[in-house]
Amino acid sequence: MHVFRFEKKLIRSCTFRAYSVFVDIYHFAFVNGGILTVYSNLTLQSISKLHKETASGQES
Repeated sequence: MHVFRFEKKLIRSCTFRAYSVFVDIYHFAFVNGGILTVYSNLTLQSISKLHKETASGQES
């Protein structure tokens, strides 16, 4: 009975550790993903702005 209790505690600690690692990875990916999204949006905006400027410059 005592061994079974120890295994239960071990499983609980392992699941908690796995959960905390998952949360850390998710948080890291979320923060970096947000930075990447903002960066790519800014890059796309500047590219489209340059494209519009060159297109309007060619027309006139």
